[in-house]
Amino acid sequence: MEKIITSAAGGATTAVLAWIARYHDPLYSDGWLLNNPQWLYIPVIVVVAAVIMSLWTSGLVTLFLLTLVAASIFAWLYGRSDQSEPWPVITWILHLVIFAMIVGIVAGLARLVYVWWRGLPPAPAGTPP
Repeated sequence: MEKIITSAAGGATTAVLAWIARYHDPLYSDGWLLNNPQWLYIPVIVVVAAVIMSLWTSGLVTLFLLTLVAASIFAWLYGRSDQSEPWPVITWILHLVIFAMIVGIVAGLARLVYVWWRGLPPAPAGTPP
């Protein structure tokens, strides 16, 4: 179980970071991430928290709803962005956080598929699987 969650989280994180490194994130100015690597600490922390949250079904549902809210806010900010400070930075960080939360959703879905595939009973409320 741990190997599946670790593989899903690691694979999704690697894919997102490889995409950003390869294309320098075409949503924003080329090289912003390379010039400001200190902002990567935020999504790294969010990835860890999201994977931990996804270990419980209620945490996975909460994570999914938070991701939808964050994506809505991102769309609103991106649509109204006039490239004046601080909105591009906030929008950039928010979209990194959304990618990080998606890693947790993938890990949680991998856990659900594993439990379903093995025919295991669902975890009791309040205890980790």
